[in-house]
Amino acid sequence: MTNGEGLVTEAAFSPDGESLFYLEAGIHTNYSPIASERPHDFDIYRVDLGAMEIEQITHKDAYDMSALDVTPDGEALMYRSYDGSDQLLFQTLEDGSETAVTPIGDFASEAPMISSPALSSDGEHVVFSDVATTNESGTFIYEGFRMDLETKQAEQITSFGEHVTSPVFFNHQDKLIVTVDKGFATSVPDYDYWVISADGDERERIQINFP
Repeated sequence: MTNGEGLVTEAAFSPDGESLFYLEAGIHTNYSPIASERPHDFDIYRVDLGAMEIEQITHKDAYDMSALDVTPDGEALMYRSYDGSDQLLFQTLEDGSETAVTPIGDFASEAPMISSPALSSDGEHVVFSDVATTNESGTFIYEGFRMDLETKQAEQITSFGEHVTSPVFFNHQDKLIVTVDKGFATSVPDYDYWVISADGDERERIQINFP
C-alpha cells in the first residue's frame, strides 16, 4: 500500500475505514557517535484505500514521531513528537492546524516524559506512561497516567512500583491493558500483562503464553 521510499513505523485506520494514515521515516541513522541508529525525518502520509493514492499530510522531516492515532470523529490526528521535550500534538485534517497538549500532573521528571500515549475510543482521554518516582538507585519508575483532554489534568492510575509501559484501551470499554517490565534497567526484561480499570481501582494479571 505504500511506495517503499522510506521506513514505515506505524499506521492507523480512519474511523470510516476508508483511509490508512502512517508514519514514514526518511532516514535511519545516528546523529551522535555514541547513539544507536534510529529512524528520523518523519512525516505523516495517508493512503486512500479506494483509489490507492498516497497523500503527504505533514512536511516536517521531524526528528521523532510515534503513537499515531486518529480521533473518533476522524477530523484530527494525534501523535507524539520530540523537540527538546516530549509533545502530544493534535493536527486538524481539514486545515492542517496543530494544537500541542502538555499534561498537568505530579511527575517526577522536570517536564512530562510522555511514553506510548493512546487515545480512548470516546476521544476524551489519553493514557500514557511517565516517571512517577525513582528508586533507591535513582532509576526512573514509570507508572500509567490518564489525562482528561479538556482540563489537561493527568492522574496516576497504576502503582506497580515497576516499569509500566504501552497502555492500550480496550475497544469501547472503560478498561485498558498495560505491560509491566519487572526487569527494567537490567539486561533481561521480565514482562507481565495486567488489565486495569480506567480509574486504576481494579486490576487483574493475565497470562499470555507465547510459543
